[in-house]
Amino acid sequence: MRNSKIEWTDHTANYWWGCAKVSAGCANCYADTWAARFGKDIWGVNADRELKKGVWKNVKKWDADARKRVVRERMFVQSMSDFFEDHDKIHGVRESAKRQIESLTNIDVQLLTKRPENIAKFAPEWIDNWPQHIWIGTSVEDQDAADKRIPELLSIPAKVRFLSMEPLLGYVDLSEYLWYSWQPCCGGHAGCGCAGAYMHDPSEEISQVIVGGESGHGARPMQKEWVEDLQRQCQEAHVNFFFKQWGAYNEHGELVGKKNSGRKLNGAFYNEIPKPIYSSSSSPKVESEIPF
Repeated sequence: MRNSKIEWTDHTANYWWGCAKVSAGCANCYADTWAARFGKDIWGVNADRELKKGVWKNVKKWDADARKRVVRERMFVQSMSDFFEDHDKIHGVRESAKRQIESLTNIDVQLLTKRPENIAKFAPEWIDNWPQHIWIGTSVEDQDAADKRIPELLSIPAKVRFLSMEPLLGYVDLSEYLWYSWQPCCGGHAGCGCAGAYMHDPSEEISQVIVGGESGHGARPMQKEWVEDLQRQCQEAHVNFFFKQWGAYNEHGELVGKKNSGRKLNGAFYNEIPKPIYSSSSSPKVESEIPF
């Protein structure tokens, strides 16, 4: 049973709360705002991190329920932090969380980070045998973030890689990265007969692009042309495109609030999701001990 309000997932699991801002997309961080409402001082490099207890049983229950109903569901891990942040308080709990998400049989795990350069450092055991049900994504708010983070993401041998372009703060050209997995066979050599065809290597691809505008206090507007061009780029590259929301501003640039702006692009919903890639051998059954 779905319990998350985030449109591109079914469940949201947070093993801890707290993070530090690293780029322009973090300026109006909803997680920071939400934590502050509860009086929690857990944002910043030197701030504490709050470990969560109930999540361990919830994750186990969601997986069991999905298995009983013979369905696959998706779970976004760490909506209130960054799974690959380098912080002393979370090293131990992250290891235990890794063991738990490795063991899931009917849930595809969506790990999203603004620190893809840390993935290999904090999950070295996955690099040679990446669990097929663990998807890996990075946040991209502008061209600078794209050029910095996407090459790091593409170096990770996950079966499903995705981009979260929310909040989208400017025009982004993804053509260099979306076409990364399409390489010319031989350039059209007469002896080949391929006529310069492009060969697809799915092990090097981006599987999904999620796009959304910013909401909440201080939200920055997202231009319709930026979204339309990203949708075109994804369509041409055969990449799943998911349009999450306009945010505080609608497609005409009017401040109307998230509920009123909706999530249609040119009258249509875009809810494209990667097809699950899973085999039973990719997810060994390992019980995680709660680290408290």
